[in-house]
Amino acid sequence: MSKEKTAKSSRAILTVSLLLFIALLTAPAFAFQEAPGTRPKTPVIEPGGSVTVEPGALQSFQTSAEGADKFEWKLQGKGSLSDSNSRAVLYTAPGEGGTLAILTVVARNRAGESSSAPVTIRVRTRAAYSLDALAIPAGWMSGKKDHPDTYIHLNAGSDCHQGSQCQQFAYTTGGGWGGIYWWPLDCGSSGTDDAWKSFRTGACAIDLKHATGMDEVRSLSFWARGAHGGEVIEFRVGGPDILPKPGHSTGRITLSSAWEHHVIDLAGLDLSHSAGLFLWTATDLANSGGAVFFLDNVQFEGFK
Repeated sequence: MSKEKTAKSSRAILTVSLLLFIALLTAPAFAFQEAPGTRPKTPVIEPGGSVTVEPGALQSFQTSAEGADKFEWKLQGKGSLSDSNSRAVLYTAPGEGGTLAILTVVARNRAGESSSAPVTIRVRTRAAYSLDALAIPAGWMSGKKDHPDTYIHLNAGSDCHQGSQCQQFAYTTGGGWGGIYWWPLDCGSSGTDDAWKSFRTGACAIDLKHATGMDEVRSLSFWARGAHGGEVIEFRVGGPDILPKPGHSTGRITLSSAWEHHVIDLAGLDLSHSAGLFLWTATDLANSGGAVFFLDNVQFEGFK
């Protein structure tokens, strides 16, 4: 073989060897590259879709996505998140309520990021509705049955909690016990036999949610104080034989001479037929010297 052919052959072998060496050096890099199209799938959020929460409430959300290494959450609207880069986050609703927020999450890995997944958060609106707009204190009662006004007196109050109007009730002993039911105007404007019949049968009952415009009626609240302190009064919504049955009560409360806030929880009561919207009762045994007390800002509370 000529020297020229030998030289060409050597150069060819050297070139091939060099190419093989370069291929060996670069092979590991190619082996660990992500294949095209392996970005994470769109995350799934639990709970998803649309979620309703109460003002100030805490709501947890968690997500998962095939192929994901990490996540990123974003919040549009009021409220706050405990974290933005975890699989699970905790949302705190604003205290004022009545807002909408949108929470989104994307999943990521070395190949890129997924499409975003949203969940809508509705924060309910707190609502209140005055008892006086629904009912009147027409159901006067006493243990002597006839002439309950002998033992009960109703007047405009003074030193009211809200600084405007409140009511003063005076209970005189002698009838054993006494009290007043607030009932819907359709029951009657005074305690006639027909009015009591309509009241007790529930013929004049109202749907509290419809009447107040609320999605949920949660409680009845009021402010009360005694003229001297020590007055023992029970407050109630409904009753064992009065709609809504069986009713809920505060039990007997010993009033202070200062204004105090009280709440009757209405959970579990069927409020779609309600006649006995509010009641107070006093007894001779618990109030041997009678009782004078004041009520203010009696209202149903709930959410829209």
